[in-house]
Amino acid sequence: MGEGETFVGGGSFLIDRKRALEKLMRFQLPDACMYPLPWVQAALASGAKQVYVWPTRAGLELAFGGQPWDPAAVKDPYRHLFEEDPDGRNVRYRELAIGLLSVLRIQPQHVSLTFSNGGREYSLEVQSLEKETLEQLPGAPLEDERARFSSEVVMSIFVGKPLASFDKELRFLKDHCRHCPVPIVVKGEPVNPPPAPDAETEGRKRLRRRFAAAGAEGCIELVAEHLEASSIDVVTRGVTIATEHPQLPGVQVLGHVRNDSLRKSLSQMGTVKDETYQRTMDLVSAESVALLKDATARAWQLWRELRPGTVAASTFYWMPWIRPSLGEMFEGILWTPPEAEAAKETAKTLLPLSVCVAALRQACLFNRMVLLRGEAGVPETLWGAPIAFDPHGEPVTLRALEKQRLWLGYVPYVTSRRPGPDEVNAVWALRHLDVDFLEAFFPDGVRRLPSRLSADTPNIQPVLEEPNLLAKRPFEAEEICGEVGLSLSPHPKASRIRWLNGGLPLGQNVWKLATLRLEAVVSHASIPALPAPGSSDPAARDCLSAVLSASLGVYGLIAQEYKAAEETPRQGIIREHLLDLLAYAWDPSKQDCPSQPWLAELALFRTDQGRMVSLKNLREEAAQGRKSALLVCPHPDRLKPLFVGYPRHAKTLFQGSPLVIGVFDPDEKPAEPKPAQRPPALDSVSRPLAQTPPPAQLMETAQVAPPPPPPAQAPPPTAAQPAVQDLAAGPETELKRWLKALKQLNACPLSNEDIDGLRFKPEDSETLVRHGEYGWELNPQHALFLEIERHGEVLRHMPYLSSVFLSGLNRALPEVTDAEDERNTMALVDLLLMALARVRRNA
Repeated sequence: MGEGETFVGGGSFLIDRKRALEKLMRFQLPDACMYPLPWVQAALASGAKQVYVWPTRAGLELAFGGQPWDPAAVKDPYRHLFEEDPDGRNVRYRELAIGLLSVLRIQPQHVSLTFSNGGREYSLEVQSLEKETLEQLPGAPLEDERARFSSEVVMSIFVGKPLASFDKELRFLKDHCRHCPVPIVVKGEPVNPPPAPDAETEGRKRLRRRFAAAGAEGCIELVAEHLEASSIDVVTRGVTIATEHPQLPGVQVLGHVRNDSLRKSLSQMGTVKDETYQRTMDLVSAESVALLKDATARAWQLWRELRPGTVAASTFYWMPWIRPSLGEMFEGILWTPPEAEAAKETAKTLLPLSVCVAALRQACLFNRMVLLRGEAGVPETLWGAPIAFDPHGEPVTLRALEKQRLWLGYVPYVTSRRPGPDEVNAVWALRHLDVDFLEAFFPDGVRRLPSRLSADTPNIQPVLEEPNLLAKRPFEAEEICGEVGLSLSPHPKASRIRWLNGGLPLGQNVWKLATLRLEAVVSHASIPALPAPGSSDPAARDCLSAVLSASLGVYGLIAQEYKAAEETPRQGIIREHLLDLLAYAWDPSKQDCPSQPWLAELALFRTDQGRMVSLKNLREEAAQGRKSALLVCPHPDRLKPLFVGYPRHAKTLFQGSPLVIGVFDPDEKPAEPKPAQRPPALDSVSRPLAQTPPPAQLMETAQVAPPPPPPAQAPPPTAAQPAVQDLAAGPETELKRWLKALKQLNACPLSNEDIDGLRFKPEDSETLVRHGEYGWELNPQHALFLEIERHGEVLRHMPYLSSVFLSGLNRALPEVTDAEDERNTMALVDLLLMALARVRRNA
């Protein structure tokens, strides 16, 4: 008792049993004629191996075997409705009472229960809700039932109602007991015959899975009519008590699941959504994912068996359960089965293939967001699943269409078979529903290609449609035309070229054009196929020359926008592009860019004092004897993480130059003499900030909930324990803390579960971040990680390691936009700057 409370007394209260039973009678079971269902459940709870039902002109008899029945428990059958039964031992008596309450609603002449126990036989006569009589019977009253049904019969229930029709009762038994694990025999015929083990659809076995685990068992299968929403019968003790329509994570299915531990609702035709129910449905969800993988494998198998040349004549069998569109009806391409024997033979493969493909498409639409986020599990299967035909009759995967859309700008489709450019994955739309799927998954990104190419066919124009361009410019030279531009998110070290042949797309690839990082689309009628990077093909070389010539005008456009004092990501990218051009035009012997002298006027370099200086400034200061020391990265500290992996032009241009003292990384002090020997630095990254504040301070200043404190530093490695394994015990946990802090700022694309699964996995590979078999992995043997380690304890450079991990993650997640990438980086910079400010305040 709480403080101030006083115990007064205890006791009990009574309920009006008659009124309670009347209410139960009215509200349990939606229809009074369902009374045989709880008796079937009582039979299964007793361990019966078969249930016998025999309707006659005098009434309805239901008999079964199993465990004997206790006369003392049967004498007052309704008491089990009010008594607690924590271990479920009396559940069969409860089901018996529920059936009795329901059968009284149909007002039978009498109801009798004849049962045996210990070699004796008893009878319970039920006259009304308040009157029932139990007596021991002489002889063997069940002898007749045992002769007609089975020698194992221990209970026979007879509902006396002369001349009554029991059609409703039999229909309820058939509808609700079709998944009963024991036969229910009505006049010698089972109402729930077991399914044939080799059930076939159009000559093909149905795709199904049977399962059993954690007290539950069931079966699910792909059925054309249930591909958009699942239909799962929930069964307990042989009776279907509910039909659920969940949206499963894999494919949508028709099936059932049995679990005798499920709790029924008050109406007896529903289930309590408790932990047992959730575990049962989780099992169904897991099986739907397994069936998704089975459907993918079956689709590939059927595609290998299909003869593409016969598909066009067999369109009738491509998802025929979906109503034809008005256009299809006018065209008359469906709706009458083809007469050709080849088409009928094709149908044996095409029809089950269309069921698998339709299921996979529905799964793609349901999982579209997780697919675009690049999560593991189901999305990995769906990206590689065949979901359509190409014009050659071959399968096309979602991954192929998405990769092509990223460079082509749309997903093309055709409505008839025709060969197209081999590098373009057009979808052959057999029916309108193929286009419907494409438009649902790629909204505003689907375009129809002409069925036949001719001189009058409109070509795809060589236009750059990338949304993140700083500037672009068209060009034309004899047979060559196109556009060239500069991107806000350029390739780290090369140029991206999209190629067209007279307007027909050939593909996109990456070319090394000296130090320039261009975006270009170029069309040339003499290029028959996608040229390989570095190709010496004269036509390809002519195209590249035209691109380079036109690019100078684009650099002039961004130079007009450049503002050295403005510290924004956009100005930082412009600076990077202008440095690319300066490096391209650089003459080391003259320490100048004579072909582009206007570049010398732009302040593109940063001194160790934070000043932005131009090449002209450096030359003048050197002539006056006032040389400056330059930093490798010309960007302000808060923007440095945006440019990890970009070229370090200052070091390339001025290392050993007479114009400057030297070129230094942020964590190195300028020194007059150059060290005699110095460990080589990576050319692809900037050095991390020196003496980063402790992570706990960073978390505190970011106003987010701090993770648990970092673990103690691991002991030095021994010969039997590699250094990388020791490293993983500290930095791995600390990196997770940083990522979770960023997650709270909506600046990390991973879920908390994915972050918890992150691990360091050493391997001899050039990949820094990848998604492995068990989750995301960071390679501590990568050159970039080793470069961080070379500068001291890795735990002191966690902001930089977090930035490096996010950069690698964004390369592995193609759907991360430039805006999201910038937002993630800026959040990390804000965390670091706030922490530094707090450290200075506390100093």
